[in-house]
Amino acid sequence: MCIVTGTRAEYGLLVPIMRRVQTSPKLRLQVVATGMHLAAEFGHTVDLIRQDGFPVDAEVDMLFSSDDVPAMAKGVGVGIYGMAQIFEILDPDIVLVLGDRVEAFAAATAASLSGRIVGHIHGGERTAGGLDEYMRHAVTKLAHLHFTATEASRERVLRLGERPEYVWTVGAPGLDDLESSASLGRKDLTDYLGFPLPDPYVLLVHHPISTFPERAVEELRTVLAALDRVGLPVVALGPNSDAGGRALAEELRRWSLTDAHHLLVSLPRNVFLSLMRHAASLVGNTSSGIIEGASLRVPYVLVGDRQHGRERTSNVLETACEVSAIERALRRAVGDPAFRESLNHLRNPYGDGHAAERIVETLERVPLGPELRRKVITY
Repeated sequence: MCIVTGTRAEYGLLVPIMRRVQTSPKLRLQVVATGMHLAAEFGHTVDLIRQDGFPVDAEVDMLFSSDDVPAMAKGVGVGIYGMAQIFEILDPDIVLVLGDRVEAFAAATAASLSGRIVGHIHGGERTAGGLDEYMRHAVTKLAHLHFTATEASRERVLRLGERPEYVWTVGAPGLDDLESSASLGRKDLTDYLGFPLPDPYVLLVHHPISTFPERAVEELRTVLAALDRVGLPVVALGPNSDAGGRALAEELRRWSLTDAHHLLVSLPRNVFLSLMRHAASLVGNTSSGIIEGASLRVPYVLVGDRQHGRERTSNVLETACEVSAIERALRRAVGDPAFRESLNHLRNPYGDGHAAERIVETLERVPLGPELRRKVITY
């Protein structure tokens, strides 16, 4: 079976699955790297995949240098073409993708049109902002095997007409091995990062909303203005490659030219999760604060619409993209003892940390015959 990965973030979620496939007596792991993994400006993280001991059987370059929506569309076309060629060579019976990015959509399209079984992780979720919503549900309709993170997500997949016997609620693989992944102490982080880790600090992860990339810089400036008002040091992680992402990265570079703030292009997952665990608060619009953040008991100031509608726990303080609203939420996140104490009692709706085990066991036993390929809407 072939696993396709396009970003540093989604690769980190796939690692527990890839390790189990490597040791499976019934499955053989193939890996295709694409998207941000192949770009130096995003850390050339295909190197990290190899350092982790996984073979990279093929690379498909589908990332254009332009920072706009047409470049994303062109990239999907190039990605479908390139992956179709690679799948013809590797000849996997199953292609497994995760999430809602264009790389997953390109892989699922190429795989399904070339007669292969497509497995999809994290389908059925709901977000109001960005092209993610388009991609996620489109991949669901291209996929044959569905591994949802929550029961509510499973119900949405079923309402899209998918057959119940091929839809499993497995939890979020991002919670697998979370405790060991987020175990670096402050000294370890200081040694790795090369600068003294402030105490306290805010962790910033903010991406463009791909349906409105023209708003990206102004929205980030609003977040940065609120952070300046609160006055805590900030450790920022660079944005993704969606339309508007490069403009955000340039804005962050200008803003972080001070001893108080630090900008990091890309991080291994264990470093990122450990930074999140030690942070006074996370701020931005990443899904990590919703899924992993709930288990790490980290306050998360969620700004704007990018994750609006996604299931979450009370660690998430959702706010409009307005300076005063973000400032109020941040001050509560870092300075309200009762709120911070309440996070010790959270129950994460995204599962129990055994998603990879369930996914691989299902892939080992599910019949791959003609009946699975015969997709018919159920209503």
